[in-house]
Amino acid sequence: MGYMMSLFSLLVLILALHFASTVLYANPDHVRVEDGITTRFVVYITSRLPDTPGPLKLHCQSKDNDIGVHFLNNGQNFAWSFRENIIPPTLFICQFRWNSKDRSFIVFYRTLKPYCEEPWRCIWVVTPNGFYLGNGNPSTPYYKIDDW
Repeated sequence: MGYMMSLFSLLVLILALHFASTVLYANPDHVRVEDGITTRFVVYITSRLPDTPGPLKLHCQSKDNDIGVHFLNNGQNFAWSFRENIIPPTLFICQFRWNSKDRSFIVFYRTLKPYCEEPWRCIWVVTPNGFYLGNGNPSTPYYKIDDW
């Protein structure tokens, strides 16, 4: 019984440290991704939309973190960093609004991780004809993931 309790206590401590480390970082460019138990990812949203009739409006959130509402002009980006949860898996959803267009979808989940492999960046580029995802590596293409 004592062995099982010690094993359980160790598991609880490891999970507590992991979940405590999922805090978002305001400046994701200065975060080491190698530290900790799970990988730290950085999600970037970049606008490649004309500034008229207005900027891109986005609102991103997970179950635990509301990133807030942000407005991006052409060429601007917004980014946040987080440590990936295992159970339950990390999932971020963003709502995008531009002109009369309105679209919401998942911008980070384990099924999207292959697009974000080394250097662990998920870079979304929003254009008039859709949403593209890549990792910023020059040898890796961007893939169209969704339409408006």
